[in-house]
Amino acid sequence: MNYWFVHDVLTEKKRKSLVSFIKKNNDGWEDKTNGAVDNLGNTLKYSDTYKIRFDKIKPFLGDIPSIIKHINLEQFGYDCDKLDTDFVIMNTYRGHPTEGHYYGWHTDGSRSPTFDTKISVLINLSKSYEGGDLYIFQGNEHRVSELKPRSMVMLKSFVPHRVARVTKGERITLTLFLNGPKFR
Repeated sequence: MNYWFVHDVLTEKKRKSLVSFIKKNNDGWEDKTNGAVDNLGNTLKYSDTYKIRFDKIKPFLGDIPSIIKHINLEQFGYDCDKLDTDFVIMNTYRGHPTEGHYYGWHTDGSRSPTFDTKISVLINLSKSYEGGDLYIFQGNEHRVSELKPRSMVMLKSFVPHRVARVTKGERITLTLFLNGPKFR
């Protein structure tokens, strides 16, 4: 299994409060392209991205860090010592029928010489949107239909994944990373 999911990890009230808090108290904002390009120079990512320190949002997350660690132990079994407690990111993808935001095929990783990013955690903070489906590549393209508002998906960071163009509304996801010693 390359991904795992949990529905309703946040109440509607906590979802709304978390989005509002991050927009007002973030530690940096990047414009739509975030400098992300593929090997051919094409724009890879088109979204608004907010960075925020993990300790600032931890009170909003309740049991989510424990759930993440438990799922890793039970389903993935990676040697992961902790969530990345430096920064987490909130990507906001705005919808439009032809010019909506998206994120092309990519993997998540670390440039650290001492640890690897092993699991990417996406928490859907959206109210509603159309398009913007999450896809992973497992020999062929697979739509992850479980990423509904207020749900969480955990996937192996090295598995290629993408976000399709959002055609209507606003898709908002909080991304956390579970790190551990370098793969051997």
